[in-house]
Amino acid sequence: MNVQRNLEFKVGIVSLLAIILVILGISFGKGVGVSVTQKTIKFRFDNSGGIQVSNPIVVNGVKRGVVTLIKNDNGGVYIEGTIDDVSDLKSDAAAEISILEITGGKKIEINPGISNEKFNPKNEIPGITRADFTTLVNQGGDMLNDIHSLIVKLDTISSSLAEITANQKFINNFNSAVENTAEILQMTRQLLVENSGNIDLTLKNLRILSSDLVSLTKKNEPRLDSLIAQLDLTLKNSGKLISKADTSIIVLNSILDNVNDITNEIKRGDGLLTKIIYDKDFSTRLDSTLTVLFDFLTMVKQHGVNINFRLGTRP
Repeated sequence: MNVQRNLEFKVGIVSLLAIILVILGISFGKGVGVSVTQKTIKFRFDNSGGIQVSNPIVVNGVKRGVVTLIKNDNGGVYIEGTIDDVSDLKSDAAAEISILEITGGKKIEINPGISNEKFNPKNEIPGITRADFTTLVNQGGDMLNDIHSLIVKLDTISSSLAEITANQKFINNFNSAVENTAEILQMTRQLLVENSGNIDLTLKNLRILSSDLVSLTKKNEPRLDSLIAQLDLTLKNSGKLISKADTSIIVLNSILDNVNDITNEIKRGDGLLTKIIYDKDFSTRLDSTLTVLFDFLTMVKQHGVNINFRLGTRP
């Protein structure tokens, strides 16, 4: 009985060791480490670039960990991995996804950075994706399509050129144009040769004229400065005169306002002047009174005045 139990115990231990060895073998084969000092590190890429869980993470070409998580996040790809040590990483560390081997596979290559500040494992390392063989093949296919389209266009152009060159009328016109161009160039050359003296004289006169202008400018520069100064003074005086004119206009407007107020008061008042000007009945009576007074004064002037003056008694 005890022998059987010992046998079962030995079989259990061997089975447990076998399971542990299988797990360790699978982990080792996938590159999954079991170090207790491993740290979780985060990456942010535009796309996954074909990276998969358990693909290696290397620092300067040395394997340091494996990828443990890949997911889409905020329009990009969020990747997590475990790495045995982050003490040599800097705050400006960067990563890229590249080909592991020419036959296939991907890896994340970390550039530790050169900053004096240490890397914070809570932060994400930005990364880029390098083109792999498949991408190059696809791009090559696109290039072949573009090259084929270019060849077709070149063939069309060559056919058109062949048709043009086969046209005798076009060839004759082209030859005529070349001959005319040659004749024009010959005539231009002959014209320049025949008038070289006149051209030299014209250039010489232009130089003399330019020199005279410079001398005239230097000679009259003080006068020009004085004229500009006087013009500036005149403008300042004109400004003062305009200012005074504005003041005079304001005063005149004030006087006109006062006259207008007086006129309005005369129109609305009850005084003698208002009655004389605006009361027709009063004006008529005043005119009659003035007429009688004028007649009386005329009669006095002609006949004199007889005054009977007595003091203290009645007549």
